[in-house]
Amino acid sequence: MVVLPSRGVPARRQWAGAWLGLVGIPAVTAALAAAREHLSLATPVLLVLSVVVTVALVGGLRPAVPAALAGALCLNFFFLPPVGTFTIADPQNWVALFAFLAVSLVASNLSAVARARTDEAEGRRDELARLFDLSRDVLMMTDSEEALSTLARSISRRFDLEF
Repeated sequence: MVVLPSRGVPARRQWAGAWLGLVGIPAVTAALAAAREHLSLATPVLLVLSVVVTVALVGGLRPAVPAALAGALCLNFFFLPPVGTFTIADPQNWVALFAFLAVSLVASNLSAVARARTDEAEGRRDELARLFDLSRDVLMMTDSEEALSTLARSISRRFDLEF
């Protein structure tokens, strides 16, 4: 079952994730391309993957998918021989590129799902705290003619309702 947690992610966080991908992938690529001769392929792959996972944590899966594709293209162009082209000479590099793409998409989905569940758990925690406070208010009420009015004010206050 494929979960698309970006649907529940606020638009502001999705935009933040998209900007992080737009800035992060080129920044990591530029920083590593200068020292490409001294690096193994694993270094740029892991750093680009970490940017993609961070994009997923911040903005959900929707901005992470384009970041993963952009990362794969940058890895192909700047780090896989022949460098400077979108051609891949060694068949093993095709495997590495598809493995990067698959791992980045799976990791992005998992981190986005974890973030969505964390947000959901925090919402439930807040709801339980409100219900606990309301139950405490009800238990502290005395039998009086004002009890229903006091109960209504308490519910209104705890759940941010207009009274």
